[in-house]
Amino acid sequence: AVRAGGFDARLLDVREAQRRWPGFRFETPVLHTPEAGRIDADAAVRGFVAAARATAVEVREGVRVASVSADERGASVVLRDEEGERTLTAERVVVTAGAWTRGLLPESIALPPLRVTQEQPAFFAPIAPAEETWPGFNHIADSSGETGWFPTGVYGMATPGLGIKAGWHAAGPVVDPDERSFVPDPSLT
Repeated sequence: AVRAGGFDARLLDVREAQRRWPGFRFETPVLHTPEAGRIDADAAVRGFVAAARATAVEVREGVRVASVSADERGASVVLRDEEGERTLTAERVVVTAGAWTRGLLPESIALPPLRVTQEQPAFFAPIAPAEETWPGFNHIADSSGETGWFPTGVYGMATPGLGIKAGWHAAGPVVDPDERSFVPDPSLT
């Protein structure tokens, strides 16, 4: 599937994977996608906002989107801030609200299922300064092996300035994004 998308993908045997990334233990071949990468989401958003402002786009921060609606004439977005509510209209609206999407859009707009969970990834200091060469990884637990106790698959990646981020995939409790307690779940620590 990766190759069908036009990207390089290789299966490395255990010995080659161990040579490349000695901080890992491998029991099976490893899918390696050398063209894959990672992005600092906060820096990317700052860059997108700066680029938008440079082209005279009005960027409003600290404004809550109360609702989004659409019909054959276009779309409306209701904004709410300390000055009250106001409605903006446009031919098209792109909604990138993540966990809040279902609450913003009318039920008439079909969405794929969205299960919002509270996750608690951890950050680890690498033994050697390997943040630039440490690969992003996904590990699917083997029910008959050492990782059979994992509640779900594990992901990890180097996060510049913070170390190696690792966490479970969607293992936390289902939450309303506005009602989260932010209290860590002891069963996932």
